[in-house]
Amino acid sequence: MRSFQYLSSSNISRGVQAGVVYYIISIGLTRFPNQANMASMLSGCVACAPFLSYLLLTILCRRKKACSLYFMGGIIACGAMLFLAVNRQPFLYAAAYFILLTGESLIDQCYPLGMYEVVPLEVLGRFSAARLLIYTFTSMISTYVCGFLIESGATTFIFFFGAVTALFSGWNFYKTLKNNQNYTDNLNKIK
Repeated sequence: MRSFQYLSSSNISRGVQAGVVYYIISIGLTRFPNQANMASMLSGCVACAPFLSYLLLTILCRRKKACSLYFMGGIIACGAMLFLAVNRQPFLYAAAYFILLTGESLIDQCYPLGMYEVVPLEVLGRFSAARLLIYTFTSMISTYVCGFLIESGATTFIFFFGAVTALFSGWNFYKTLKNNQNYTDNLNKIK
């Protein structure tokens, strides 16, 4: 499946980025131990941010392609992670986390939408199963490594690494799908 080769680097970097995002709540709770409502603020972000991204997706999906929205999500996630790396104010941390999760949700929803543009329908199920396997494996490894980095106190590095992978994932997905007409034509000939 050539489409798998085209989209696998975006999927791998997406998994690495997800491993970073898993630890943002624990970093926030450690960074602001005296903030009594920090856990509920961050949990509220987890519950509410996807709604905003779905609303954005609903509004913008007609005018923008999945690759553009995915890239926009990557830029949003990158900016929010960079801000989280240096921020020391609890309410701004929660606001940046909300923005980060909005970008993450855009990424998570636009990947399958873009997949439909590139992957032939005959192999869509197999492709989706393989991509989820790789995404989950990469996310699992990333989460494991991030745990060790947090124990060593390298939280700023984790945020910067997450920001770079978010931006790379968005750019790579955009680049791949922007040229989708050639890919789709070639893939449909191969079948």
